[in-house]
Amino acid sequence: MTSIQVGAQLGRIPGEKYLRALRFFELRPDPPLPRPGLLARFRKDQPAALASMVAPRSCVVSDRGALRFNEGLEEAVGWLDSAADALGARLLVVETGADVTTGSRDRGLLAAYFDRLRREGRSLVWAPSGLWEPDMAAELAEELGVLYAFDPLETEPPSQALAYARVEALGTRTRLGEETLERIAESLEGVEEAFVAIRSPKSFQKALRLLRLLGQEVDGVADEDDDDEDDELED
Repeated sequence: MTSIQVGAQLGRIPGEKYLRALRFFELRPDPPLPRPGLLARFRKDQPAALASMVAPRSCVVSDRGALRFNEGLEEAVGWLDSAADALGARLLVVETGADVTTGSRDRGLLAAYFDRLRREGRSLVWAPSGLWEPDMAAELAEELGVLYAFDPLETEPPSQALAYARVEALGTRTRLGEETLERIAESLEGVEEAFVAIRSPKSFQKALRLLRLLGQEVDGVADEDDDDEDDELED
């Protein structure tokens, strides 16, 4: 049975209006970083919510460089581990930039870093930028036992049963118009299970529209309410 969850990328945990319409959200926490206790209370109040969490840069890069552990990074990753558990995040997204290269040394650092984050019931997602071509990144992600965060407007879904897609409103697709959303829906045909995180000034509206294009009913929000901005939907 196909299961595709669509949500917005948010800087804070969502409010009730958001969750009446969308179960899934990607939390990219704004500083100051939330206390695990706050996330645990949210989880208790909203047990049906599905969340992924993006590792803040401070949890990926130390004074020694990207993925290089020292006391400060150990402490930051400890917070990340506790926060993800408190939120009940099914997926933990790790973004890397140009400072993580395609060379063997950085591949080894990636493997060690992901091993540090593995937990039962938690899927790890890698979202690389820089010199990583999609095919190369997807191949390494499969080798490391993590999901590759693919862009459905640029590449085909990876072969794994569970897929994680991220869509950003950039360049010529700033508005994420109807035609673009239809292309995303078409690219997800045949995927067994997927999470789709949208980042745009109107990500809530775009997530609702994509769900409808995927043939899913949206409860709790009328069509005319789709223009609400994310700031109004966060606690």
